[in-house]
Amino acid sequence: MISYIKYRLRLRSLYRQRGRIYSAYVANIRAAKGKKSPQDEIDALESEARFEDDMANEEISIHITNRLVAKAGQRFIPIPPYDDDKMWNKCEIIGTQHILTNMGISHLRSLLRNDAKENAELLVMIVSALTGIIGTCTGLLAVIFK
Repeated sequence: MISYIKYRLRLRSLYRQRGRIYSAYVANIRAAKGKKSPQDEIDALESEARFEDDMANEEISIHITNRLVAKAGQRFIPIPPYDDDKMWNKCEIIGTQHILTNMGISHLRSLLRNDAKENAELLVMIVSALTGIIGTCTGLLAVIFK
């Protein structure tokens, strides 16, 4: 539970950071346009903004990928092969790390959900069996001590 909270806080922090970067570049571009700066300067600011946005998006994708791969590893769920282009992309800006595509994220999440569902069904079966046994013992004790 604590690891999930840390994950969500870090993810929220990354989304906020991306928003702050975007807001700062939008303000700089508007200021440059207001000063009637040369088009080359405005284009450079827009290019920097795209680069920073792509970098922030890759950090978010890496964070999500690491979490899903770690959960799959803990539950012994097979991870899609890295050579599957539908499931994995290579980070272009940050490095050579692989990140899950939207299809890969969806696939791994569905496998994790199915595993959690199977575990919950097993727990329900055990609890219902224990409830039956306890009820039987209670009935037997009531008959014996009556």
